Order: sequence, then structure tokens, then C-alpha cells
Amino acid sequence: ISTDPLIDRGGAIDLIVPEKPISKNTVGQVCSGVLVEVEKVDVFELMKQYPEAFKRMLHPDVGVCHETWAKEVA
Repeated sequence: ISTDPLIDRGGAIDLIVPEKPISKNTVGQVCSGVLVEVEKVDVFELMKQYPEAFKRMLHPDVGVCHETWAKEVA
């Protein structure tokens, strides 16, 4: 939804793991644990605050869908 504060709708792990690659030859996610802050929110208030994010398709089982973020190149 937003990067300020880091709000994640759908479980995109790239938001919470370190940005650096595994090595200079390959990319990946190097971490053995993640410390996050979680708080209860009013989903309806978030819908009012970020309407464009809640209009995006969200798969009920896997979360964020590639089609909602990828831009078609002409």
C-alpha cells in the first residue's frame, strides 16, 4: 500500500528482508530472522486512506498478483 510507514498488504517478503544480494554472482534473500512491528488496524480506515491500493487485484491464497504491479511496455 505504502512505504511510509511500511504497510504491506498481501505478504510481499521483499519489503522486510535485507536488500543486499547473497553474493556478487547471485541474488536472493539472506536472513535467518526478521524483527517486525505489528499493530491492529482499522481496515476500513486504510481503505479510505489508500483507495488505489485496495482496488488492485489480490489473490485470496497467495496475496499480491504480478499483473497489478507490472506495467505493459509498448
